[in-house]
Amino acid sequence: MFAIKEATGCPFDRNYLKKENRKFDICAYGAGTDMPPVTNTIAINAAIREASIEGGTVIIPKGDFRVYTIVLMSGVNIYLSEGSILHAAKTDIKNSYELQEGEGGNYGEPEANLYAGLQDHGHTYFRNSLIYGSEVQDVMIYGPGGIDGSFLNDKGELEHVLMGGDPPEPEKRSEAGHRGEWFGNKAL
Repeated sequence: MFAIKEATGCPFDRNYLKKENRKFDICAYGAGTDMPPVTNTIAINAAIREASIEGGTVIIPKGDFRVYTIVLMSGVNIYLSEGSILHAAKTDIKNSYELQEGEGGNYGEPEANLYAGLQDHGHTYFRNSLIYGSEVQDVMIYGPGGIDGSFLNDKGELEHVLMGGDPPEPEKRSEAGHRGEWFGNKAL
């Protein structure tokens, strides 16, 4: 049994979760700084699936990788190398409070939630996050790299790719959390 020295909610430090024995570089799965976000997303999720078989660490090397939803799995760590960025990719938004021209893909489809309409999307939907995991254990995202939910447009202006606002609610609470169009809502 671990002795808790402070009320952090976690009885052990990050060294307990490190999985340095098995490493999976996303570039070996087809990811690249010059690749489209859909390709990068598929590659990173493939590396995570393979790492989940026996546990391991998925390595995000130096570079800017535009992605959609990365799905965490139990027993898999994500290591963000020095100079690496997991960057939120834009999705087509034509019917919302802000419009956006996409980069060929979308985030995970927002799940059905019986509390829709009683609270905002940020507290209701999670599958449309940049990084998503449900009922996972023994995972860690660490390293000196970054996660970025913004985009610099051609004018050098900062645009938020991950929207904090809500797309229109579904017509029924038993339906997925959108009306045919959704976007990335949060980073993690």
